[in-house]
Amino acid sequence: MDFIATIKARLNYADFYNKYIEKFDPANRLNSCPFHTDDHPSFDVNIESGLYNCFAANCGAHGDVITFYSAINSVSRGQAIQSLAKELGIEIPHKQTIDPDLADMFYARLLEHKDGLAFLQERRGLTPTTIKSFRRSEERRVGKECRSRWSPYH
Repeated sequence: MDFIATIKARLNYADFYNKYIEKFDPANRLNSCPFHTDDHPSFDVNIESGLYNCFAANCGAHGDVITFYSAINSVSRGQAIQSLAKELGIEIPHKQTIDPDLADMFYARLLEHKDGLAFLQERRGLTPTTIKSFRRSEERRVGKECRSRWSPYH
């Protein structure tokens, strides 16, 4: 079972949605939508799957518990995953790092290919001078710093 599936399996969907939806009734599929003023219940929650959908024309919110948590708390999907895991007492797995030699080889191949060079210049905004001066040691330093600062789900 993957990490996100573990979070979803541990959640009690009725309790989860009850925290965020006023007068939530899991027996009644349609409830008031927490994302807009709702005079007529339009928010459907499937307690079995955890999926939700708002049928109001001006809303259309839909997704799973992670999408809901992200939207209701105004956080990124990565932050929602981390918060839910913490609330459930689930340890966040750390992704394995890529072999530095493999990364160097990939980067070298990227520079050899005209589309790779165009990608770095056009999509990443790197100048030819920056690309040429890029050093393996700097790559490792930046990579290590990034891994220590950001979660793999950010």
